[in-house]
Amino acid sequence: MYSPIQGMLQPYELGPGPHLFTDWRYVRPGQVRWEGSSGQDVSLFATEGAPDAVRAMPLDTPLGIRLVAQPAQRIGPLIRPNYPWEHTVFWPTILHVDGKYRMWYESVPDRYWQAKAPDPGATRSPGWGDLLCYAESDDLEHWTKPKLGILDYDGEPSNIVFGGPLTPVTGLHGAAVLHDPSASSAERYKLIYMGKVPAEQQTASGGSVELKDPVANYYQSAMYGAVSPDGLHWTALPDPIMLVNSDTGNTAYYDTTTGKYVAFVRMWFYGRRGIGRSETDDFARWPLPEPILWPGPENPAEVDLYTNAHTLYPGTTDHHLIFPAWYRRATDTTEVHIASSQEGRLWSRIPGEPVLATADDGAWDGGCLFIGKSLVPYGSDRVAAPYVGYSVPHKYPRSMVLGDIGLAVWPAERLVALQADEIGQFTTPPLIFQGRELQLNLLTARAGHVRVEVAAAEDPIRPVPTKAGAAFEGFSLAESDPLWGDRQRATVTWKSQNDLSAFAGKPVVLRFTLSGAKLFAFSFV
Repeated sequence: MYSPIQGMLQPYELGPGPHLFTDWRYVRPGQVRWEGSSGQDVSLFATEGAPDAVRAMPLDTPLGIRLVAQPAQRIGPLIRPNYPWEHTVFWPTILHVDGKYRMWYESVPDRYWQAKAPDPGATRSPGWGDLLCYAESDDLEHWTKPKLGILDYDGEPSNIVFGGPLTPVTGLHGAAVLHDPSASSAERYKLIYMGKVPAEQQTASGGSVELKDPVANYYQSAMYGAVSPDGLHWTALPDPIMLVNSDTGNTAYYDTTTGKYVAFVRMWFYGRRGIGRSETDDFARWPLPEPILWPGPENPAEVDLYTNAHTLYPGTTDHHLIFPAWYRRATDTTEVHIASSQEGRLWSRIPGEPVLATADDGAWDGGCLFIGKSLVPYGSDRVAAPYVGYSVPHKYPRSMVLGDIGLAVWPAERLVALQADEIGQFTTPPLIFQGRELQLNLLTARAGHVRVEVAAAEDPIRPVPTKAGAAFEGFSLAESDPLWGDRQRATVTWKSQNDLSAFAGKPVVLRFTLSGAKLFAFSFV
């Protein structure tokens, strides 16, 4: 599906919001306009006039602003391994469905660690015979692990819903649950996971599956799928769904905009881990993934991108976020950064410090940590993502019980700041909005402020403007009442009036000036 934000078509028609400043999509790049001594336009192809007879005039050029990733607050641990089937815990997924928080997480049972020299290819060895466990909460803070009666462990009722004896041939690793609003009630929940391809299915053994991916071929593994009416009782699909090896925290979702299933998985490039993306109309058949992120020159040389933790910002369809875990091989530690995309294909890493980093030695998350799926509302004014922390480094011998689950928490919409340390300015592209008020999510210094102007958009037939649109009477920067402080819902006013309904449905641009301010998002209500 073509998106006007990907091309030059303007104005951009806004959805309901919020509209986050997680990339430059709402910041016009501006340009230089050349004019003569009388202020007239001088064409690029002009044949008259000496070079000193024209002058350059900036046109809606952004100045003094930058994007900065915002660190998360840590809460936890909230879920700890306390059953014999939870020797090691990892890869949590949280979905907020029908007013309840539902979590699926993976575990390796104690008996797999106690087994003597397990066959590396057996599904009972660590990493292949994993279990999918379930927990639930009403508030994200208090969790229960219901004994569901689906699978007992050594005669003890458990919260295990899949994997282990329920996947005796393929095993289970890197499971990710998604809620599919397009599916029938019998398949409303779906699951992707990595498993061993049985010998009778492999082409080398005369079977029907040819493992296209060289890593998958090496491990003789592929991605499998399962479906469920309730997220608890699962039916495995009989054949591999994607012929790739992805032994990590995978993610998947149903894209309501395109009507396709999308998965984010692990890929390898020149000995380093990276992130790939695949999409399909048919959940049972996926093409090989295409790379979207790989360690680049901006990364330290020893870094892998270990996990992806893809999510949409809650309530939006075009604010895609990835929380790649940088695995630092030199120190065997991890740190989590953030990247943003409008449609999930083209990604931009946000500058700044890690949003989450390995804690001090001795802490429950002082060895390494990884964010899971996905970002969910947390009360009325926060959002949270699950993360799993370990008290020892990632490659440390794992003889002890490991893996506690906590939350990475941000104030609502405040994952990335458009920041002006001193004086900054920018103009949006032409926008079409619905609503009567403009609200901002902002944080300023004590002497800082934000002002906004509403101005006419240029001729939409000309994608490159030759002059800035004039401010509407009563809505200029000079008439804008300054906003300051720590406010998640600040209504913009102009000499105390805030009604923008006369401009709804018509193309306008917004001009911002900032002083000592962070701007996180805007909304029309």
